[in-house]
Amino acid sequence: MILRRIAEAFRRQDWFTVFVETMIVVLGVFVGLQVNNWNAARQQSLLADAYLVRLSGDLTAMESYLEEMIEEASARYDLTLGLLQAAADGSANDDALIAATQAFFTKGWKTPRFTITDSVYTDLTSTGNLSLIEADLRQKIASYYADLDLRKEKIAIGRDWSLPNDSRFIVEHDVYRWDQAFADLANASDPAIRRETIISARRDLARLASMFIYIEKSALEDYRAALVSTRTLAAAVAGNMGGQK
Repeated sequence: MILRRIAEAFRRQDWFTVFVETMIVVLGVFVGLQVNNWNAARQQSLLADAYLVRLSGDLTAMESYLEEMIEEASARYDLTLGLLQAAADGSANDDALIAATQAFFTKGWKTPRFTITDSVYTDLTSTGNLSLIEADLRQKIASYYADLDLRKEKIAIGRDWSLPNDSRFIVEHDVYRWDQAFADLANASDPAIRRETIISARRDLARLASMFIYIEKSALEDYRAALVSTRTLAAAVAGNMGGQK
């Protein structure tokens, strides 16, 4: 209809009408484009917020996991420190060494682990939707997961470094004699045999405990630092929900 009026105005050489009708067309196209752009931006903002809600869930899970790891590693550290003190002191009571050794091999002889909850971040990066997140927060998210990857690798190196030493220790000393649960499995539950084996391994126990002290202390530092950065990022994500630009 409007194009017909413009054509008729041209034939009449009614330039004012041509101008007005043309401006109406241009304005209509402009408004339509703006509405489309606004809708597209709104959809992207809603999608970004949905990602942030899901990411917040991952960070909450990561925080709980790290708190658990700190608690476990702290307990193992205390047991390892107790073994080191009992084994390094040659004048220490043998009963203290035996108790510390059996406690260590029952509850403390476990290398640290590090698992990253990153399903939402993987989704964001694989789909290219990370670009939907506001630039400053996007950088914080990327830096956070890069830091977790480094900490996971560091803990894995410590674990891999310790395993050969563990194997040699098991071969050289019948560890299955040292704990009642293990001893029953190995059919070597004679307390006298366990006592003699532990006491004769005092020096090696001190070296083993020294290695585990280093591994546990390093892991605790990584867990605690990761927990701080997790809480910091969680606060930043919460502050950006509903406010994507």
